[in-house]
Parts: sequence; structure tokens; C-alpha cells
Amino acid sequence: MGRAHAERDAAPPEGAAATPAAPAARAPAAGVTVLTPADALSLQRRAGNAAVARLALARRSAEDAAKLQKDELASLQAAAKAGLAKGGSRWGKAHMVLWRLVSACFPGYAGRLSASRYEASAKGVRVDVEGTGDTAHGTLVGGDEFLQLVAAGKLADVVKALDTGLRKLGREVPPDGSVDYVFVMGTDSGSNQFYTQAEAYFAKHVPTATIVKDVRSLKGILERVQAADDPVANLYIVSHAHPDGTLQFSLDDLDKTPGQLQYEELLDDLGRLPKVNRRQIGAWTHVHVKGCALGRSQPMLAKVRTAFGGETRLTAPTHAQYYKGGEEAMAGPFIELPGKSKLTTKEALEQIKQRPEYAFVTKAQWKTMAGGFRRFDHDEGDDVYRSPFPASGRELDLLRSQVKPERGEKWRFVTTQTAGDEVIFHFEETVSGKTAEINCERPPSDQEAEARIRARASRPDIAEFKVTRPRNGLELRVHVDAKWTEFTLYHQAIRDPAGKLFAPPEAKGTWFGEERDPVR
Repeated sequence: MGRAHAERDAAPPEGAAATPAAPAARAPAAGVTVLTPADALSLQRRAGNAAVARLALARRSAEDAAKLQKDELASLQAAAKAGLAKGGSRWGKAHMVLWRLVSACFPGYAGRLSASRYEASAKGVRVDVEGTGDTAHGTLVGGDEFLQLVAAGKLADVVKALDTGLRKLGREVPPDGSVDYVFVMGTDSGSNQFYTQAEAYFAKHVPTATIVKDVRSLKGILERVQAADDPVANLYIVSHAHPDGTLQFSLDDLDKTPGQLQYEELLDDLGRLPKVNRRQIGAWTHVHVKGCALGRSQPMLAKVRTAFGGETRLTAPTHAQYYKGGEEAMAGPFIELPGKSKLTTKEALEQIKQRPEYAFVTKAQWKTMAGGFRRFDHDEGDDVYRSPFPASGRELDLLRSQVKPERGEKWRFVTTQTAGDEVIFHFEETVSGKTAEINCERPPSDQEAEARIRARASRPDIAEFKVTRPRNGLELRVHVDAKWTEFTLYHQAIRDPAGKLFAPPEAKGTWFGEERDPVR
């Protein structure tokens, strides 16, 4: 059964234009068909997968993939020149170049290419782009101008135009031959069987996935994936995690906090990770982080997504991740409040129960879960300044700490001068008129101090910030607290009214945090 094309408002990009396909009722009679998914897949495999297969040969590293793509683009430039030459098959070459160009630069769209034909009205070769779910139908059109741009080596302009056009026609899909991975990032101890139960769940529900149990770092995940030859459709990361954005595995073998991957590490040390091979991990890839409450930290999700190349969809639960009996669920109903809360246990429990997302939880289930009530006080604060800096009226203490006056000398403090990030203290000897200057690092204002901590905090949205300036002699500290309080029914599984484990779909909102390109 055929599917009608959906209309899109898409301005034709230069050279290789993305144009909205006409609805089926108004489609031209000659040479325009609406393919079934099976027809489209068959045609795509016959006509387009030779280029995809060639490009799959060197996925071992990002560098190899980049070189292969460069070689492919050079080959397409030569083909375009041949097509424009006297007697050349211009339209055949336009078809081949357009199809291979998408395969080379946008492998997640190559799986959506279906039919192609020459259309006199468009003065070019039309290639259909099909889609399902949240994707739309449309076309790419390339003619003389397209071939001329490619032949002239202006591939960057063409690729940019293709990117703009393809985005308007829907999301990328996993290329043919894509695989799934499940990385189990730890082992169990004692009664906590999180990893064992998670492995049982994935073995049951994602039986074709490769389950990896010997990797303990983010670098190791990237290296293991890129040691294979396949593009990745789904990448599951099973790890203990925390609401402050911490994952319980390392960044790499040089991690100064082994077994902990923190937001600040990704701020500072992303460059230590291997470059992502974008032919394996791209916009079609869904990274599922199965770690408790990590989805509450949007900054951490953004950085983890960056570690995977910055194009993937990435989701993580806002609640505790629960596994038991080959099933998964949300757990740990909670509330979070800025600062150090003064709520009693009874008041906090009542506020949890009143949250609208828990409206389906029954009285009996609340009673069962109440035994897991916990309070956690979080603080992401730190010192932003620690240096000698005299209090007002104690400036001579600074002088005495660095200059030993000669017998009979009497010094006085004159004034200060601010120069950039320094404060210069000026002193004068009252008898001889000698002068002295001492430079100190300028302490940040309260606003500057808070801004520095906010910029490095994984939960700036929920924390309450407070600046203090404690002293120890000449030493001044500027400290910022970034506190919030979490009340939760710790690891208590949430069930629906029928008593079944509650496992909502992975969509951005109450139950999941998400990072995703909004137009893909």
C-alpha cells in the first residue's frame, strides 16, 4: 500500500535542492510513483548500497573514515566533470553523484533514499526521500547547476545545501547493517543486583545487541565501538549514577577520580577522548544512559552527547533506574528544593504525593514505598579564590609579611589601585619618602564568584547559591555554596494501578531528560 507524500515548506538550496514533494493527489502522471517501504528498500539496495559498502571498509577510526570520505568526494568531482563533458550522460551522472554524495556525507539519510528519475519540469534528477514516524517525505533535485558546483570542487557549498534540505525532510535513520550495544559498566556487590538484573533485561528485550561487560571508562566505550565495522543504532550505557550528574565509571585510564565521571571532568578533559567516527555514531544513533536520575542534569547530558560526537539523540531517566525479573521501571518518587530545606519527613512525603506525575499511584503503593524515605543534602560549591588579601585597616600586615622594615622606619598605607585582575597596594615610609608596591590577585565580587560556580555546576537550575568570605589571618577565601535538598523514596519501584512496573517511553519530559538536535 502506498503512502502519500507530506508537504513541506522548503526553499530550494543552491545546487542540490530539497523541495517539498507534491501530495499524491496532485502528483504528475508521468514518471512519478509512490513506493511502498518494501519497494523503496529494494531499490535503495540495488542502486545505492555499492557506495555505502565502499565507505564501510574503513570505519576503524575517525581519521580513516575522514580519508575515505575525502577520496569519495574526489571521485564524485571527477564523475561530475565527465557528466558535463561533451557526450557525457549528464542526467545519469547527476543521479549517481547525488545518491553517492548523500551516502558519503549523510549515511543516516542514505537508508531513506528510494526512487530517482529525470523530471523535465524540474530540469534535474529527482531522488525521493522516504520516512516513517516523525520523518517526512520529500525530494532532492540536482541538475546542471548541481553538477557544475561539484565539478568545480565547491563540495562544501553543496554539502551545506544538502544538510539544510535534508533536515527539512525528517530525521536520519540507522544505515543498513547498524547494530546495538549494551555496556554494563560495573559488577554487583552484596544485595544490590542492579547490573545482574539489567543484563537479564537486555538479554530478554534486546537479544540482538552485543553486551559488553569488561569496559569501565567512557574512552573504552568509544574505542570498543570504533574497533568494529558497523554503524550504531542504539548504544545503552548501564551505570549507577547520581542527580548531580555523576556516573560511576571513569573518563579514561588517567582519571584522577577512578570510578567517577563528573561534569567538571567533561568540561576540562573532553579532549582526552578519541575523536568520534561519524560514519559509525551519527544523528541516527540513540545513546540511552540507564543511570539513576542522570536525566535531571541537562548540562551533563549535553556534555556526554558531545563526547559521542554531538549529533546523537541522548536520553537518561530523571528517576532511579530499576531492574528486576527481566523488566525495567522507574523508581524513587522525589522532590528537590533549593537550599537546605527545613521540611519535616511528613511534609516532604506529602509534597511528593501531591506531584501530578504520581497521580496514578495508589494509597497502598504509597504505603509500601514509604519505608524507603531518604533525605540527601547536595552541595556543588567550592572556593573560587584563596590568596593573601588584607582586610580594610590591616594593609600594613601585608607589607610586614613581605618587606622587613629597617630600624627606625615607619611605613604607612597610602592607597590601592585596581589594574585588571590585580589590586596594587601602595605604601610610603614617612621619614625618607621611600615607596613600596605589593600586587595581589583581585578577589571576585559576589556576582562574579557565583557566576564561576554556576558555569561549572551540573545542577544550576535547582541550586541555591550563597557567597561567604572567611579569613585566616591575611588569607582570604571566597567560597560559594550551591546547595539543594532531595527527598526521595529511595529505589522504590513505581507501579501502575494494576501493580505492573511503570516503564514510560523514552521521551523528554517528566521521566526522561533528553539532548537532541531539534531539527533532526
